Amino acid sequence: MNSAPNTAIDTSETPPVAEQVGLGVPTGDDEIHCLIPSADGYTGPERRASRRIPRTLEISVQPMDLQMKETGRSFFAITRDISQGGLAFLSSQKSDFEKAVVSLNDGIAPGIVCRICHSSLVHSSGPEEVWLTNVEYLHLHRPRN
Repeated sequence: MNSAPNTAIDTSETPPVAEQVGLGVPTGDDEIHCLIPSADGYTGPERRASRRIPRTLEISVQPMDLQMKETGRSFFAITRDISQGGLAFLSSQKSDFEKAVVSLNDGIAPGIVCRICHSSLVHSSGPEEVWLTNVEYLHLHRPRN
């Protein structure tokens, strides 16, 4: 009998991010994990200064133009992992812009302006695509009036 290797990540020693920053109960795991490349699967040099924590959170991504004004429509994404310096998220849209405001969908915390480091296609089935995007935190978003 053939069976797929166990690629689950043990997070039993890591408290949920939402609890670490006082946001309450984190969102539950869902079936999208089958599309998510493992954070432990990368074997190249670590480019983040701090440890990646696998965590699934719903976020909104609002693209910004070069003048740091909101441009285009915001879109829904799901985080794959986070660290002190940035995060990786999955979405159905390629992040073909330089900066964006990333916000938790529950609206508890302010948005964070992020630099898009890399966006790559990780799954495609007909017209459906899943993109993995890595971002670096820059600063809290302060909307201009």
